[in-house]
Amino acid sequence: MSRRRSLAMALAGATLVGGAITAVPGHAATPAKFEPPAGKVISFIGQDAGAIGGTAHYRNGYVDTTGIVPGGVTVYTNFQVGRESWGLHTVGLDGLEEPSNWGSGDSHAQGLMNSPTFDNSALHLSLDLVNELPNVVNGVNDPLIKRMGDWMRKQDRPIFLRIGYEFNGPWNGYDPALYIASFRRIVDRLKADGVTNFATVWASAAGGDRLMDWYPGDDYVDWFGFSCWGCNWDVGMVALAAEHGNKPVMIAEVSPQGRRTDREDGAALWSSWYEGFFRFIRDNPSIKAVAYINTDWDAQPMWESSSGSVWGNSRVQDNPYIADRWKAEMANGTWLQSSPTLFQTLGYTRRGVTTDPAPPARPAGTIEVESWVPTGGARVAPDGNASGGNVLAYVNTYLSGAMLRNAPRATSVTLRYAAPAAGTITLYVNDQPIKIPFASTYSWNAFGTVTVDVDIPAGSFLRLQQKQGDSGVNLDAMTFTDTAGSPLNRAGWHAWASSTEPGGSANAAIDGDLGTRWSSGAVQQPSAMQYLAVNTGAPHQVRKVVLDAGASSGDYPRIWEVTGSNDGQTWTVLASGSGTGPVTTITLPAGQSYQLFGINQRGSAPANWWSIAELNLYP
Repeated sequence: MSRRRSLAMALAGATLVGGAITAVPGHAATPAKFEPPAGKVISFIGQDAGAIGGTAHYRNGYVDTTGIVPGGVTVYTNFQVGRESWGLHTVGLDGLEEPSNWGSGDSHAQGLMNSPTFDNSALHLSLDLVNELPNVVNGVNDPLIKRMGDWMRKQDRPIFLRIGYEFNGPWNGYDPALYIASFRRIVDRLKADGVTNFATVWASAAGGDRLMDWYPGDDYVDWFGFSCWGCNWDVGMVALAAEHGNKPVMIAEVSPQGRRTDREDGAALWSSWYEGFFRFIRDNPSIKAVAYINTDWDAQPMWESSSGSVWGNSRVQDNPYIADRWKAEMANGTWLQSSPTLFQTLGYTRRGVTTDPAPPARPAGTIEVESWVPTGGARVAPDGNASGGNVLAYVNTYLSGAMLRNAPRATSVTLRYAAPAAGTITLYVNDQPIKIPFASTYSWNAFGTVTVDVDIPAGSFLRLQQKQGDSGVNLDAMTFTDTAGSPLNRAGWHAWASSTEPGGSANAAIDGDLGTRWSSGAVQQPSAMQYLAVNTGAPHQVRKVVLDAGASSGDYPRIWEVTGSNDGQTWTVLASGSGTGPVTTITLPAGQSYQLFGINQRGSAPANWWSIAELNLYP
């Protein structure tokens, strides 16, 4: 039969009933590889490390804020070598074994696989082949196929491999004949290398005709799939899947494009988009997997737009109404989440293999920035005044700078730099930005230093880059210093607060258990005058305060103020600032000792209470 089949021909075989496609009579009902039982749908969440969360370095994502560990996670990689994507110079298989960032959030498949959180979650691995089809067909990329296969084999879990995703998207430019040959070669090479823990997903962009022009064949495709961006729930791929052996279907990327969960009325947004989304899945039982992208698109360089919210914010946790309805839907018995029995349900038997461990973090000390991985237009240049004889120069355009993997643990960093004018540069710690202000050195070859307090966990992924509003600078070296020491012993301390959630206690913030919390029980707003205070029992000179929101990672204080007192009547403001993530680290000036310490919340977060799972004070 010719592979040039139109959607109309496919619909002639299947039956369309009110927007739903029924199976083609007479086709075998043998389950496809990793196909769940009837009435069950695997829940996947993506698409970057921060959006997913659930790891030591990324703690403000879907997992942390909803409490749901999905049945699978979505990650991306590529075969491109030497392509620049939003500052990244690709080396092939980017984001797979090591963390990377190509403008759409930090990506690190190995980091997710190393987290115990996802021990019982499947993997949805999406492979970008843009401009690489000839290199796949003629064997140039065979080493990358083998390396990817070796990595896949070490992951003791089902892997849904989406090869050359959105094959019909004009932005990809895939030639149909080359695409088919590439798809088949990748599958053949993986199987020849003994990789068995994967199912192939042949996935289109939303809509489109003549999809079968790109079809690799029934013997090479396990699942059909498609992306859907605020779409009208196109049944095209569902119909084609029914025509080709009633294969299962994955909605491989889906998100309410252009909508913002953090700004819109939750009930209206749920009614206008989410209800249709879930109805479409219920009406088409061949849809057996859904990969929702839970991210703030507009905050990422690849997607941000000066013309307004083109992609939006699809984080369900950013809207209390959406979050509650989403969690209820995920708990209704249809959705397969992470569980000790998930792999068995999908027909996968564990093989007892072990994934590669996380590499050790670098030791504290000085690291020459020219030894980092350059991004954008930055490049190494000789400079006799630089500490190592070279400098990372041309850090003067958007996203130029450098990346450092497996960073040391640090409480402060000192940057050695040269700049003819004062300005700023942005340090990203696991995709969380910190502005570093620097003074003028009056020359590109005269060096100065600037020290900033930070909280860099061991093994973090750092990017030191130009962001909008930053200034040109030459980068020489960064010194990592860890002076955290041990926090004060909290035995005998007492805490009280402006308000507490029902059944809660202020003392839960100082009980040594990250699994408990104090919470305000009300959303953050300046007029609430929210505070938490502690009596340490004796005067202490405190240099650092650490507030950890724990599992309630979105409940960090938007604007904070730390005060000290010795009599409970007169309070002195010691520091103030803004919170940006689940762990708020506050440096206090040296000076007087205090017995009482208060933390005031003066910001606004309409969707979040203020919560502290653990409060620690450091001398």
